[in-house]
Amino acid sequence: MDPASYKGKIVKAKVSLDTGDPLYRLRGTITSGETKGDQCYIIHKGVEDLLDKEVLIRLDIPPREGFGVDMEEGPYVGSYISSRYPDGFESALSNQVILYGPLGTKVPTIREIANVYAPGFMPFNLHYSLEDGKVIPYFLSGRTTQMKVMQRNKGRRGPRSIGYALRNYLSKMNKGSEPYNPRVVTFDKRIGLEQILSEFREEKIREKGILWHIEMDPQR
Repeated sequence: MDPASYKGKIVKAKVSLDTGDPLYRLRGTITSGETKGDQCYIIHKGVEDLLDKEVLIRLDIPPREGFGVDMEEGPYVGSYISSRYPDGFESALSNQVILYGPLGTKVPTIREIANVYAPGFMPFNLHYSLEDGKVIPYFLSGRTTQMKVMQRNKGRRGPRSIGYALRNYLSKMNKGSEPYNPRVVTFDKRIGLEQILSEFREEKIREKGILWHIEMDPQR
């Protein structure tokens, strides 16, 4: 199958083997989407036992060579996302899903995020920080480790609201990023989860093409 047809798709897979490989730690069978029934290797940095469990993965193009696993035994590669998923979920494109998770109490770089959550290559992320009791949104760039406060439009003071920053982030991703890149939102663990989730459910977010929001499992 042409990699362009499945790259970035989020699907379910049942884990059948712990390979012992430090990167492609798990192997399993894809159980949803167009690649259902095919074998896959799963990138996972954690240590928890996931054998015989159905998990969510985000498919990517497998490496050509130089890794310690035989790609002939599993022609697909996916990054582990979570062992939990919404009722009714089968598969989706990356641009239809917000992947989210709490993360410490300081503004991270994308590299630091990838040490905890690893849904694949993340060019840009949105992070909500809690500073002096206020939620401050940051736009994170993986290429430059840039952390930029998302300010209001000219003429208005202060940072953007949670919802406005989220819509702006999704617009930037939809306009200037490939549809297979993950839409990742992290936030200070002191911020109430419902405060974030309520914004994900807004009609204006669905208008950006978002159909699902899924909490990632930390791997460290």
